[in-house]
Amino acid sequence: KLYNDKQIFQDYENELSNVNKMKELYENPSNLLTIQSYWIMRCIRRSIITGGFLSPRVCIPKIIWIQNDIKFSSISIKTFAFETINTLTINHIIPLTISLDNNTLDRLKFSLNVINEEIIHLQNHLSKPFPFIKEISVPTLEELGSSPTSQVGKFASLMTNITRNVRKYAEVGYQRLGTIATYVSSEDFNRYTTLISDLCDKCQIYELWIRFLTTERDQLDSKIVSNDSLSIDQSDDTPSTPIAKRSSISESEDDILLYKLEGLLNDLTTISTFMTEVICEILLRDIEYLTERYLHKTRKAFTKMQWDDDETNAAMAANITNS
Repeated sequence: KLYNDKQIFQDYENELSNVNKMKELYENPSNLLTIQSYWIMRCIRRSIITGGFLSPRVCIPKIIWIQNDIKFSSISIKTFAFETINTLTINHIIPLTISLDNNTLDRLKFSLNVINEEIIHLQNHLSKPFPFIKEISVPTLEELGSSPTSQVGKFASLMTNITRNVRKYAEVGYQRLGTIATYVSSEDFNRYTTLISDLCDKCQIYELWIRFLTTERDQLDSKIVSNDSLSIDQSDDTPSTPIAKRSSISESEDDILLYKLEGLLNDLTTISTFMTEVICEILLRDIEYLTERYLHKTRKAFTKMQWDDDETNAAMAANITNS
């Protein structure tokens, strides 16, 4: 072991001395619900790099992420999920420049559609080994079509559903075998924590897009409402001139842009929901397990130190009595 019992206790004291520094770096959550998942990710990444607070009263020291001889579950499944999200973000979102350029917005729409389709499959894949992740129902081509009316058709449909359910339960049972905790080497666990930090960092691009599009949407909405109020007030006095026609065309373009921004924000909200209900849920459960394990080892080390001191004192007293 790289850390003996006294070293564990010394590391604990060092972390306590850094609490005030970590508290100064604490960031309050945003009032915008769609970006709170990315705030959680920033807090988690900070805890990995320097240690940090997840809330004003919950501090996560860095030391929990560098434990040795750790028994961990589903690290390969989680690694696959995190790498998939990183790949999607790198290939589709990060190359885009944040702007209102029509070409950029069209590319963003296409990218978000691809990502949303992928995360549905990813969430359903993760729902099998992790019971706390809910499965998203995706209608099949048969379900989208007309339902059978004949007795033979109904019987065939019933048998298809039974076969599908049996196969599903078998897959769930098999994949949950992979969630049994096994010992993880220090190198593998370090790669896992590095991947988490990288994931939390790259996903911040979604918050940047949400903030940008929300600001532009609100400004454009206020502009349209203001123009509508002005046109109502001046409807009787406005002459039918080319200037008025150009104004109506401009307002129509604003409506189209507003509709586009709303659609993009809806797509980003879907991704944020996935980040909250799946990714952040996995990471917070990891933190809970790692914290409990570290505290257990710290208490055990402290108790052993006290026991050793008592034995030493007893031996010294016995020697003095005999002498």
